[in-house]
Amino acid sequence: MTEPNPRDQLLTRPAAEPLPTPLDPSGPAARGLPADPKPVPERGQGDPDERNPAPSDVDRSA
Repeated sequence: MTEPNPRDQLLTRPAAEPLPTPLDPSGPAARGLPADPKPVPERGQGDPDERNPAPSDVDRSA
């Protein structure tokens, strides 16, 4: 087998895994939160303790 080209010995090969990236200090992941949190519904839409109207009373006509 022939000797490798000296120019090839100067080139670095990228690793299979990506380089680690630092967390954005102002981002939600740095504070331990999910990246896309579920929005909190308005009162009465999903709160089981809400009474105006109660969640089970939505389909009843006035």
